[in-house]
Amino acid sequence: MLKNKLHLRQLSVHGFKSLDNFHSDLEPTLTLFIGQNGAGKSTILQIFSFIQAFMSGEPLRFFEERAWLVETIKPVFKKSHLIEIVLTFGRKDETQIIWAFQWDFKKNINKGESLQFQNKQKKVEIFAFSAQQAANGIKVGQNVIEGLRLSGSIFSVLDTNIINNEESRAIAKAVRKWGKGIFSIELMNPAIMRHGARSAALQMGYQGKGLTGFLAALSPAQKDRIVKRLSHIPSLKALHTIEKSAGWINLQIAENFPMSHNIPAEHISDGYLRLITLASLPELGDQVSLILIDEVEDGLEPHILPDLIENIHQEQLAQLIMTSHSPVLVNRFQPEQIRFVARDTNGAAISVGFHEINEIQKDFEYQGVGEIWFHTSSNTLEQWVRDAVSRERRGEI
Repeated sequence: MLKNKLHLRQLSVHGFKSLDNFHSDLEPTLTLFIGQNGAGKSTILQIFSFIQAFMSGEPLRFFEERAWLVETIKPVFKKSHLIEIVLTFGRKDETQIIWAFQWDFKKNINKGESLQFQNKQKKVEIFAFSAQQAANGIKVGQNVIEGLRLSGSIFSVLDTNIINNEESRAIAKAVRKWGKGIFSIELMNPAIMRHGARSAALQMGYQGKGLTGFLAALSPAQKDRIVKRLSHIPSLKALHTIEKSAGWINLQIAENFPMSHNIPAEHISDGYLRLITLASLPELGDQVSLILIDEVEDGLEPHILPDLIENIHQEQLAQLIMTSHSPVLVNRFQPEQIRFVARDTNGAAISVGFHEINEIQKDFEYQGVGEIWFHTSSNTLEQWVRDAVSRERRGEI
């Protein structure tokens, strides 16, 4: 058994849209990406959704869900067909776990994958796979399995029981659980959220799909907790999931007004549905490792949002990665939790934490991150980000 939980601490990507030689640190509980439209924030979330599909052995599912052609994600900067990703996890005991893979999007083939960990005492390779070798072999400890040709991850077919070392086996299981536990609502879609459900479900889907089914599976106490998280909306009294004819389940809300009737989902406002979805996130349980939310403030009243996100942040066991254009929300969090995304002079996405931008350090004495962002021109901030990335690549950070 692992002594403590995995948290993703670093992401490196090459060859996915604008993510070319892209590197970003991540905070263990919450990271908020900000920046101009088109900077690459949504692309960062998309790569995590791709990782989840790859881990499950179905990388093409990522494209099918979005009705994308695979070739549309090819990088602008090079002719390679490889997406290369390196994920670095941290634990409280200072063990560092590195999972890396290469996927050929033209051939839909896993070209290479490895998992290793290191700490002060040792560095251990748990497995290594390469499709470059004639035998297409995977090395697991001292064992070699040949003849593999996979679309997705080794994790999708690997029996971790063949890993003899107990610590290595536990780490492999934890990384697989983490990858399968990535949950994305990206841009929440109220039209999809309004749909009824055929049955109760343990999870929501992409863009909030299956919200009604998920709520139907919750206990009355869990539904009450959701309502309590939305206590800043005094009109909300209760959430109901009503079973109709032919087994369909519909969502309704009750309000705190005399003589009021339950309001069906088709008459619940877009913003209200988004709030319900956000307030439901802590009920996803411990199977979820990472939650992705794109433009979290979309359609939401700005005074409500910071308290709600702060409460979710405190209650949620999963790591949160979000994008936002809201200075009000950004102002609630610490500089190291906020990362500014920009494009370099070649068009590649780059990112640094606000705590790494030298020019604004003195401002933290009397302003929050959101205030600094609001009062500084985007062009100036982007240049500061480029300067910080240049210093980092020269080894000065």
